[in-house]
Amino acid sequence: MFLHGRSEEYTDLFGQAPVVFAALSGPEHVLEAASPAFFDAFAAGRTTTGIPVGELVPELARQGVLDRIDEVYRTGTVYRNRGGHLVLGGRRARREEFFDITYEPRRDAAGRVDGVTMIAVETTAYHHATGTSPATHVSAVQGPLR
Repeated sequence: MFLHGRSEEYTDLFGQAPVVFAALSGPEHVLEAASPAFFDAFAAGRTTTGIPVGELVPELARQGVLDRIDEVYRTGTVYRNRGGHLVLGGRRARREEFFDITYEPRRDAAGRVDGVTMIAVETTAYHHATGTSPATHVSAVQGPLR
């Protein structure tokens, strides 16, 4: 099984793609489903679903990512960022990564926001190859994609 959680709905679309995908539900941003690339990039291979993404990946809160997801959930406005910089992993496995990332509101049948979909592409290799450094990029929580 490629995805955990609502696998039938997302497996064909994201199961084997290198795209980072996560479906978050409710104001607590409970992880419903995610691609293997999400678990590899953000959760160090932990494949737990059914808990808030902030519990699974606590470093997201410290970097303001959960605040950005809260804003998308609250306002219903899409957020995009190219070359966003995040520090992931625990103290022993800390690493800097770059992502082109989109947080998009998910709506129920009545049009109310009931979750957030995260889609991202890791661009770390590109940034290393071009010699760009974290100091030259905004974090994944700053500024819209231009």
